[in-house]
Amino acid sequence: MDFVFVAYLLSVALIMVFFGWGHKYFNQVLVTHILITLAIFVLAYYGGPGSNPVLMFIRTWYPLLLPFYLYPESGLINNLFLDAPLDPMYIALEKSIFRCEPAMILPAKFNHRFLMEYFHFSYFHLLPLSADYLSGALSQRQTVFRGISLHSIANFTLLLFDLYLFPSNWPNPSAPRPILWIFHIADGSNLPV
Repeated sequence: MDFVFVAYLLSVALIMVFFGWGHKYFNQVLVTHILITLAIFVLAYYGGPGSNPVLMFIRTWYPLLLPFYLYPESGLINNLFLDAPLDPMYIALEKSIFRCEPAMILPAKFNHRFLMEYFHFSYFHLLPLSADYLSGALSQRQTVFRGISLHSIANFTLLLFDLYLFPSNWPNPSAPRPILWIFHIADGSNLPV
């Protein structure tokens, strides 16, 4: 699991070095990715079985918390390869398949606050990631935990790469959704009013 995060963090750092010179968030992304990678190496070295319980706890649970930083960060740098988001193309594709725009029809039809928060929270696999990770952590067998965790984290990082190659307006750090405030806290940006 550490390998997946290290590979992702260093890949994005290399992408920034080769394609992101002059980007508004170049320094922030490069420095944070290198520091997080170093922290993962330290946790891997010192946080193994039989080590300090606090380090073991952090090493076990950081894979669930790190995506709360990486997801909003992807919205900051998803314009490296294409300047304009591809949302109009996505909308046209939805209209050709469904004869409507489901993102506009469903909220009006099922206008329930809890349901809408659930959909926003589920966006791009975060809820299944959390559920998979939690079920694995509660499992008595470490192999089940590691397998479920690895699968979830690998899927999540692949989805983040999708955002770089096929940019959209999401993730939008200024979206006024209560459940997305977690992303604002993790990202260090101001909460929407």
